[in-house]
Formats: sequence, structure tokens, C-alpha cells
Amino acid sequence: MPSLPSLLLTLVISSLGSGYLLYGRRNAHPIATLCGVLLMAVPMLVSGPVPLLLIAAVLLAVPFLLRG
Repeated sequence: MPSLPSLLLTLVISSLGSGYLLYGRRNAHPIATLCGVLLMAVPMLVSGPVPLLLIAAVLLAVPFLLRG
């Protein structure tokens, strides 16, 4: 059974992903939409907290870095 901090981290990252997904769909921003989907999927695929935080940080920054 996962620990409470692990569950909370997963919840926070998935919530940010759903926010990115909604933002990307409403504003026709495909990069933000893709990052939102990936942010919701990554917690199911990565089990360690450090790799999860690193991947989430990259995915959260990509829409800002590739703004055009």
C-alpha cells in the first residue's frame, strides 16, 4: 500500500495535469494539452518520488519554454 506522501504527490501532479489539459483545450494550445495528459499519466507509470518530481517539473515547464 502506498504511503500518504506518495498519494498526495500523485494527487497534486495529476491535478496540475488536469489544469494544463483544460487550459490547453480551451485555448487551442496543443503543447499544454499534451503535457496535461502526460502529467496525469506519469504518476501511474513512475513509482519513485524523485523521478516523478523531476519528470513533472520538466512537463510543467515545457509549455512556458515552447511558447510561441
